[in-house]
Amino acid sequence: MKMPHHVAFLCSAVLAGGALAECPIPADRKPLVQEIVSKLVFDLAFVTDNVHAMDRGFALSLFGIDEGALGQLALAKECTRRKVFTPTYDTRENGKVQRLRVICDGPGVDRIQIAIASGKQATPSAFKLLRYPATRFDGEVRYDPFPSANWRSLKRADGDFTVSAEIFRQLTFTPTAGAAIDLTHHALLTGRVLGNEAVAANAHVVLPGVTTTGFPLVADVRIDEAGNASGAVQVNGATIGSVSGMGFEMSITWTGECAAAP
Repeated sequence: MKMPHHVAFLCSAVLAGGALAECPIPADRKPLVQEIVSKLVFDLAFVTDNVHAMDRGFALSLFGIDEGALGQLALAKECTRRKVFTPTYDTRENGKVQRLRVICDGPGVDRIQIAIASGKQATPSAFKLLRYPATRFDGEVRYDPFPSANWRSLKRADGDFTVSAEIFRQLTFTPTAGAAIDLTHHALLTGRVLGNEAVAANAHVVLPGVTTTGFPLVADVRIDEAGNASGAVQVNGATIGSVSGMGFEMSITWTGECAAAP
């Protein structure tokens, strides 16, 4: 299954009694929200598509740039007991260090940990934070601590798989002209693989600090066996967005009170 994701947000603040007020997402944060949600869903789609038999996918897309970690590896043998393998390090010319580690948690349960930090040395001490200039936006990106993803695959008795990752990233974006924006977010990403085919995936994404109302933005995305995406976006319990579309490219249509501003 090709995991599609296309999120369309309806954005408006809700007053007591259900009256609509101004858009709770400032105009300059709209593309930032799109970037975060779309890349998390993309990573989930890629990993779920690449888990079958002895193959395992891993992904970590970085905010504000067209970089990150994306790949597949083949296990030499199935996990039968707890074992933590020695991590591998990859030093990049752009001042980033990547760490990849495989962990067996028990029979049929394995994890791939992927992380990226700033540094010129491929050592554990290099892993503190990640900082770089954005290319998709005008400003600087800072993850503190460094971003990571812990992809867990569980092989069931019938040979099918469930895939999951719990994400928490403390992310700050500082525009060249403007104050720092708190883009901290957490997410629960899950997928199902039946007969070596991805049949479903779900992303629950929460951004606590992007709205002007003090309530977090919550995006729920579901992808079915046919590759159709559906779901909703909520603020303070009110649905302010809908999810639809196909493919790995994501388009956000702002409507309602948010449609007036770019």
